[in-house]
Amino acid sequence: MDKQSLRSLAKERRNAFILNNKLPFTPCPTFTQMLARRPIVAGYSAKGSEADPRPFIAAARAQGCTIALPRLTSRDGAMTFHSVETNTPLEPGPYGLQQPPPCAPIIAPEIILLPLLGFTRRGDRLGQGGGHYDRALTHLPNATRIGIAWSVQEMAALPTDPWDMPLHYIVTEKEWMKA
Repeated sequence: MDKQSLRSLAKERRNAFILNNKLPFTPCPTFTQMLARRPIVAGYSAKGSEADPRPFIAAARAQGCTIALPRLTSRDGAMTFHSVETNTPLEPGPYGLQQPPPCAPIIAPEIILLPLLGFTRRGDRLGQGGGHYDRALTHLPNATRIGIAWSVQEMAALPTDPWDMPLHYIVTEKEWMKA
């Protein structure tokens, strides 16, 4: 199955799952241990049926970590990560995203929480198809990449391209996985 067909299947699974489940995520001890050195943690503003990273962002903030959110200037523009405080107003961006204003400082995250449509236990990630995260991650090769997903988004295999950046960890409402 090609990536576009897999994206459609994954969206259907995710949408159906979220209609019947309102399960919160709870950061596990492994994530809490990662926060001990107070890294810069990048999250995202979930939209639609995406798994919500707010519990992880709240845990990182409670540990004194600096929080960042992604910002896009256009549909084909580069993604940058900007520092945000709890009271930083977000603004609409491309694809209906809520993102920091351009005046928020650009920073390099050490841990990145990523949205996704599908994943494998090997760490393969199926995104929306714009390549924004993959391009941004090439500039942050040492950042720990954690996919936030619902368990129904797991796939046995995914086609990958040379530019696809694998995940180090995946967390679902059921488990924490090391890829």
